[in-house]
Amino acid sequence: MKKPIKKIIDVETPNIITVMGVYKVRILENAKKPVLLRYPKLSLMGLDLTESLLKEPKVQELLKQNRTFDGVICETFMNDAHYGFAEHFGAPLITLGSLGATGWTSDLVGTPSPPSMRKDTSLVLLNNHVSISNPRPYSPNMIEVGGMHVNRKAPKPLPQNILKFIEEAEHGVIYFLLGSNLNSKDLPEIKRKAIVETLRGLKYRVIWKYEAETFDDKPDNVFISNWLPQDDILAHEKVIAFITHGGLLSTMESIYHGKPVVGIPFFGDQFMNMARAEQMGYGITVKYAQLTASLFRSAIERVTSDPS
Repeated sequence: MKKPIKKIIDVETPNIITVMGVYKVRILENAKKPVLLRYPKLSLMGLDLTESLLKEPKVQELLKQNRTFDGVICETFMNDAHYGFAEHFGAPLITLGSLGATGWTSDLVGTPSPPSMRKDTSLVLLNNHVSISNPRPYSPNMIEVGGMHVNRKAPKPLPQNILKFIEEAEHGVIYFLLGSNLNSKDLPEIKRKAIVETLRGLKYRVIWKYEAETFDDKPDNVFISNWLPQDDILAHEKVIAFITHGGLLSTMESIYHGKPVVGIPFFGDQFMNMARAEQMGYGITVKYAQLTASLFRSAIERVTSDPS
C-alpha cells in the first residue's frame, strides 16, 4: 500500500501480476469463442494464479511462521487450494464471492457436502445485492455485501482538469471505461476507429480511460487518462451515462449514482450483468463482435434521450 495502515501487514505477490498479464492480453481472443470453450481457459487461469501465489517467496515465508489468526478471508474464484490457509493457521474460513452467488460459493455452505479443505467454511460474503439479482434462497451464512465499495459519503473532490472538463460541458458528460483487465489502446484498429468515430459525432463530452497519453485521431470532445476516479466521476450531476464492460463493481456504481449504461461485455459475468441491465431497464448491450459506429451511436443516443 502507498500509505501503510496500522495493524495491516502487506505480503507482496508481484508474480500474480505477471501471470495475470498473460491472460489479460488474451481477453479479446477468448471473447470470440463459444462459452463452452472459454471455461477450460478460465480453469487454467485459476490454476496458474493459485500456483503463482503459493510459490511466492513472501507467501512461503508467511506459511513457515509459527502463528495463528482469528480468521482467513479468501476470494472464491477457481482457487480452492487457497482455502488451505485457514486450515494451516487454525482459523475459520470466510470466503468473498466477487461475482455474487455462484456454484463456487453456494457449494461451500450447501448440500451436498463439499470435500475437506472446504467443508468448514464459516461465512460467505457475496458481492451482490437484492435489488439487482434474481430471487433465490440463501443459507444463513451467505451474506450479501454488494456495494460496499461505493462511496456513500460526499464524493471526493475531482482533480481540477477533470472537474473543469465536466463543468464546462454544455450537454453533459459520458464516462467510458472497459475495465482494468482490458486496455482500450489494445482494441483492434477497426473497432477502435468505430468507437472514435462515434465519440467524435456526439454533442456530449466524453471521459475515456485510455492507456496512452494521446492518439492522433483523438476527438476534441474526449478527455483521456490512464487512471480515473470512477466513483467520484459517476457521482457528478453532469455525468449522464456510462459506457462500460459490464463488470459487477462498475454496474453497482452506475446504479447507485443513477447513470444508465451502454455495455460492451467481453468475458465472465459481464454478459449476464448486461442481460440483467436490459431486462431491468437501466442499460443497453452492444455486442463486441457486432460493434459498428452506427450501432454504437444508436445505443448511446437511446440511453441519453429515452426518459425511461
